[in-house]
Amino acid sequence: MGAILKQLVGRREIPKDLREAFREGRRPLLPDLVRILQIAIASLSQAFICIDALDEFLPNDLPELLESLSNIVRESPRTRIFLTGRPLVKETIQRYFTKVVAILISPNQGEVRNYVEMRLDRDDEPEAMDKDLRADIVKMILDKMSDMWVGVSPVNVVYLLTTARRFLLASLNIEAILGEMTIGQRRKKLKEMARGSGLGDAYTATITRLKAQKGNRPRFGLQALMWVLYSERPLRAEELCHALGVEMGSAELDPENIPTLRTLLKSCLGLLTVEASSSTIRLVHPTLQEHLSLDPTLFQSSHSTIAEVCLTYALFGSVRDFSPSLDSAPSTMPLLDYVSFFWAEHAKKGMTEKVRMLAQRFLDIYDKHISSRLMELGYIRGSAIALMFMR
Repeated sequence: MGAILKQLVGRREIPKDLREAFREGRRPLLPDLVRILQIAIASLSQAFICIDALDEFLPNDLPELLESLSNIVRESPRTRIFLTGRPLVKETIQRYFTKVVAILISPNQGEVRNYVEMRLDRDDEPEAMDKDLRADIVKMILDKMSDMWVGVSPVNVVYLLTTARRFLLASLNIEAILGEMTIGQRRKKLKEMARGSGLGDAYTATITRLKAQKGNRPRFGLQALMWVLYSERPLRAEELCHALGVEMGSAELDPENIPTLRTLLKSCLGLLTVEASSSTIRLVHPTLQEHLSLDPTLFQSSHSTIAEVCLTYALFGSVRDFSPSLDSAPSTMPLLDYVSFFWAEHAKKGMTEKVRMLAQRFLDIYDKHISSRLMELGYIRGSAIALMFMR
């Protein structure tokens, strides 16, 4: 709600109520934000509030968000709401916006067919394909598709219920099939995919293929998934590459151990993707997080492992040589910003004797370490942003 309010007043005079709410550095509570937002909207002829991917919102907090939006619409009937998300939050939304109705639309199978044909044309092993197998692959994937729902209100709330995961299912299935090296193996995999009930089976098959890769690819793939799944904030591509390049117990980072982004993504077999706008790495779909969380044996000791990597990184000789007066982390060590702010969070969640020993070594030199400066600057910048918002 604060982000919506900031966008609304960002190019106008800051309302007096908003300046008062930030007095003495206090962060406004949700009722304050809703009240001020209603005041700001009242001065407009019309306002549009758009929120994407509502299904990714924290489930326990979603009702509070929807209730706030409902209050705004009730007090400001000229406000229009546009929400998108997966069908699983449809009933929750309807509890707060009773006039939302669902309209069934069908996905464009022609576009999916074009994608599948394009991927088959780019097959790395064309000799492991024949005309009949190709036709069976296309048919199976199209048969797996189902309808999508869109919710539309005749008054002032629009909710799009998206099921883009149908396209993701097509992608994972075809990658699993083309990952086999012979026509016979591919036809066997096709039958397995056809028997699968949905994304869960496709994810399981992809994880199995990931573990069966040669060399260090399984390690890179699983560790990358672990970092993205358990990191305290989204990681940029260069941060994740450096994290996977850390060798436990080493005194210095070996640049030759750092995987390229291409290697990292290839090792994950399409389960990770890069956000073009922010260069951050994320899971290919929120349902993957749900699937990975169901297997407690997949990422054992995740937080202690991440804490060890963070502390090892902070104790590298090249990092300890950085001047504590620097205003930002040097570009040569991109993971340092994340390490400085979040090593303790991971250590707290996964304390081991090894983590305790590394933490003690780090804390012994902390006052003269660049991380202490980065933490200090982080708090200063946070206060400065609040002051700028007040003005």
